[in-house]
Amino acid sequence: MIMHTYGREGAPVILMLQPMGISAEMLYKILGSKFKGDYHILIPDMGGHGDEIGEFISADIEAEHALLYLKAAGISEIALLYGASIGAAVALRMLDVPELKVNNIFLDSAPVARFGYAVRKAFGPAVRMQRAVYMKNDVKMKRQVEARWGKELGDHISRNFEAFSKKTLTNMVNSCAQGNMPSIPQEQQRHTFMEWGGNDVFARISPKVVSYLYPDVNICVRPGYQYCEFMVKYTDRYVAFLDKIASGKFEYREKRGESAQLKSSPCPAG
Repeated sequence: MIMHTYGREGAPVILMLQPMGISAEMLYKILGSKFKGDYHILIPDMGGHGDEIGEFISADIEAEHALLYLKAAGISEIALLYGASIGAAVALRMLDVPELKVNNIFLDSAPVARFGYAVRKAFGPAVRMQRAVYMKNDVKMKRQVEARWGKELGDHISRNFEAFSKKTLTNMVNSCAQGNMPSIPQEQQRHTFMEWGGNDVFARISPKVVSYLYPDVNICVRPGYQYCEFMVKYTDRYVAFLDKIASGKFEYREKRGESAQLKSSPCPAG
């Protein structure tokens, strides 16, 4: 893991953990650079991404590397822990460390639920097959990626997806499929926000698991949206909401179990 830093050192810290296929530099460009508040933003290149040429081994190891960096930097409190997709898996693994104070959490496409054995066994080969099909139909598939993510981000994701080693791709898929269910205290649940696109594979089970295990977590499922799609289509609104959360200005109810019925929507307006 190679950590990239932005903003004023000494300001409230935002740690951003990227979706699969997006480098730290690109995540800062599309999200981090749009924060209005005064923050010290940390974004790592995890294994297989950006400047990190090493393999992605597991969410546990990436979480350990991030925690070691924070400790070495003397950072014991984070204003916002943001994670999307594989980044959300890593973020969830970081929550098992009580020494780190995390004031607010936002997870997009969080792979919380553990897939069944048969699905876990099939998930990795299915993703690798998808990449093989992609590379055989390079032009056609790239157009589809660009249509979904835009040309710049689509090209970026395509290059990274092609460059992933079999080991890195398999390990990232396994880190998502095996489930990530840390202990989250009630007060921290009330400052935790999770959202999924309704057509995201993780939206089939994870929101139900979250509602059961973490009744005070703020949940949003966006009907008709794909994995991380809202983030790309409505970036300004998305970041404005993250900014609101990080600054502590988000309003939520006091009563346990009413996390889905907040004073204001737990998701960016769209």
